[in-house]
Amino acid sequence: VVLDDLMRRQELSSALEVLDAGIAASPDTRDFYQMRAAILFQLGDGPALEAQLLELVKMNPADQDVQNSLISWYVSQDRHDAAEEFLRQRIADAPDRNAAQTRLVAFIAQTRGNEAARAELDAIIDGTPADAAPFRAMRAGLDFDAGRADEAMAELRAVIDAAPEGETSDPIRVTLARMMSTTGNQVGARQL
Repeated sequence: VVLDDLMRRQELSSALEVLDAGIAASPDTRDFYQMRAAILFQLGDGPALEAQLLELVKMNPADQDVQNSLISWYVSQDRHDAAEEFLRQRIADAPDRNAAQTRLVAFIAQTRGNEAARAELDAIIDGTPADAAPFRAMRAGLDFDAGRADEAMAELRAVIDAAPEGETSDPIRVTLARMMSTTGNQVGARQL
């Protein structure tokens, strides 16, 4: 109630003191840390906000919302390199390494363009040849979008030929069929 009243009156420094006391008394209450981050944002205290968001990530390493908040803050501060480095660091600890790498590639595509994302995919593929099929499919998608349809479809065909039937190749077959259909090869698309 006290905190709500201070927030309503825009007494943010006092609200921060109340939250700090709450954190000291109950350090496992995540909501306190989130409210603290929101107040630091309103106060425009960038270094303290960054530290608070990093602490939240450390407390909740699997929480994508917290990670997204930190990445969004970095982007809003035009610190794309810091966001990219954060995403790179998350890969090693990620329960799903492929998902973390995919997230990094998507971020690079958004911030530095498809050619930079393609270079990142090349590095991932070279570093993880046993688990490269989804990344080769992503690379093929970038190539297709860049007008390199023949290269893209050849890569997907190679991935399909190398993979056993099942989860890995079925979505890739669908992607290849769509590419073939888009380029006018309806017969080939139906055969997949």
